[in-house]
Amino acid sequence: MSKRVSSRAIIIEDNKVLLMFRRKIKDGVKKEYYVVPGGGQDENETLEDTVTRELKEELNVDIKILGFLGTIELDDTISNYYHCSITKGTPMLGGEELDRMTEENYYEPRWIELSEIDNLDLTAKELIHKSMDLDLEREIDRALHYTASKLDESGHNSKPVLFHSMKISQNLYNNGYPGKVVIASILHDLLEDTDVTKEELEKEFGKEISDIVESVSFNPNIEDKMEQAKDLFDRANQYGREALLVKCADLIDNIKYVHLGNPKILDKYKLFLDISKDKIGDEKIYKDLENLFKKAISLH
Repeated sequence: MSKRVSSRAIIIEDNKVLLMFRRKIKDGVKKEYYVVPGGGQDENETLEDTVTRELKEELNVDIKILGFLGTIELDDTISNYYHCSITKGTPMLGGEELDRMTEENYYEPRWIELSEIDNLDLTAKELIHKSMDLDLEREIDRALHYTASKLDESGHNSKPVLFHSMKISQNLYNNGYPGKVVIASILHDLLEDTDVTKEELEKEFGKEISDIVESVSFNPNIEDKMEQAKDLFDRANQYGREALLVKCADLIDNIKYVHLGNPKILDKYKLFLDISKDKIGDEKIYKDLENLFKKAISLH
């Protein structure tokens, strides 16, 4: 007996993945679980055509296929998964699923927080994580292009700002920190070193990222450099862990310039370590900065 072949769409928006909630009740036994939207391949239909048709019928949305993620083969099925985005429509149950739905055979499309995925009864968790990685990499690429274009348009810092932003974002990415922290680190110098406004950042990357960037940007109205740094560190600390991680990575990359300036600049590093210790003192990146600070102190 041949296995049933299907195509399914993994769609992620705003840190949520679109899934179909299922409930089956048989002989008084209830089973609840989730599946990735999609369905069986028709005769003479490509896998790409299948997933496009199924999402239109099942959820009333048009999709764009961004890439193939992989195949999961079980005893009686072969499911092919695609990384997709919605181009038109709002997910709403339709097609055969709506026609055959009862309390004993229940369907409901739901947006599920990505942080909850590992807690669900769900096949394809690994492929959803793969899709998450692809989305983050695309957003990193977009943030880098955006930063480069804004520096070209109105940059007024002679230092290699883009290279600096690339290095600190790579540090955060390699240490497994959340995507919003990595993206904010790429953009972190734009409010200080270009004519970009917070409103523009929010429009392009969302309020959460623009708030992080603002909290790690100097207040130009404070003339005293130490007071300026304290104000920034306090605002980053008030915002929380994400902002402190960005600033920590920033300081790690900048500490190599300490020997070129006034040794008193190390007072700023000591101040940051003191202020941020309660919230990120156990993080590897904090310990990296602490070790670099101790080394710099020993050389002065």
